[in-house]
Amino acid sequence: SFDGTPLRVIGTTADIAERKHAEIALKQNDEALRFFYSIVATEGSSLHTQIQCLLAGGCKHLGMKCGIFSYIEGERYTVMQIHTESPAYQAQAGDKFELGLTYCQLTIESRDAMGFAHAKTTDVVNHPAYDALKLEAYIGAAVYLDNKPYGTLNFTSIESRTMEFNDTEKKFVQMI
Repeated sequence: SFDGTPLRVIGTTADIAERKHAEIALKQNDEALRFFYSIVATEGSSLHTQIQCLLAGGCKHLGMKCGIFSYIEGERYTVMQIHTESPAYQAQAGDKFELGLTYCQLTIESRDAMGFAHAKTTDVVNHPAYDALKLEAYIGAAVYLDNKPYGTLNFTSIESRTMEFNDTEKKFVQMI
């Protein structure tokens, strides 16, 4: 108008959600690498201690209650090391299970990191491990020795997660 009162406002908007998600993923990657390096670069600590630290840190980073490093021979699954933040988990190092009664069977078969945030909303609800243990959230990766499956590194929780595991979290478990 002639008196200086604006008649309209013209502007633009830009959706930066994708960029923000990329920034968050980059920050998570950086934190994961720093964590991993801090454990493996510690001089004088035994492999057992390093694995325990990785399990504890993995639980914290992923928001899970239990971390397990396992050995698999044939159809036998053995808990080699375990870190738990809840008395609800009764497993301990040395415990043996039939591989088919664990989610790790699926991890070994997939040959890749795999995970789910809420078992009840997936086909995993029909897996014998769900019937036996009622674990709602799981993420794991196969551990290889001389290009052969040695076992798994996995993190579980009896409580579901609000969000599915993203690629950064799967890579974090593979990296460990």
